[in-house]
Amino acid sequence: MLYSPHASPTMMPDKSWPDRLISRLEWVSCRAAHRVLACSEDEAQALHQVCPPHKILVVPNGVQVDVPVPASTEWDLLAVGRLSPQKRPDLFVQLVQALRQRLPGLRAAWVGPGEPLPGDGIHWLGEVSESEVLRLLGCTRVFVSTSDYEGLSLAALKAACAGCHLFLRDTIGNRSPVRMGANGQLFDQIPRGAAVRQRPRHAGRSPGVQ
Repeated sequence: MLYSPHASPTMMPDKSWPDRLISRLEWVSCRAAHRVLACSEDEAQALHQVCPPHKILVVPNGVQVDVPVPASTEWDLLAVGRLSPQKRPDLFVQLVQALRQRLPGLRAAWVGPGEPLPGDGIHWLGEVSESEVLRLLGCTRVFVSTSDYEGLSLAALKAACAGCHLFLRDTIGNRSPVRMGANGQLFDQIPRGAAVRQRPRHAGRSPGVQ
């Protein structure tokens, strides 16, 4: 029997009683499984809390995408994912507000299903097709993830393929896609007047990340 959590409940920073129940069920699943598949080294390390290390096998997420080269840049910042507590859209709002102290004309958007948050000047684009996600990533300067945890974000991998600079919260599952100083950076907190370094658009476009 194989068990593959893809964002293990063990990685939840604050657990309510339903979350603790899910974590307990995961412990049972890990013990019963012959192999436990982690989709990143980060997730494998987290699974050590509930699973014997010899059972864990890392099979990284991968993507192969064909991103059209746009005529112009539409977005300075873009986040992709459902609007849920795990993804922390509230931190995205805080980040945009901090950056706009330096860059008043910053163009920011979030793609994904869910109820939009109040956020002055943030474009909540809702759920769109996969081809539209790729098109939007292709005309974005900086991809942002504010998640509490990830297994290994497919959206971040697609953004890297599209040539976006990655600006990811320093949490489990977000560290693997980032090569510091080459394709992005990690952040812990959102200071006032936050700055995001970025390379020229599409300078590092990659046909795929595996």
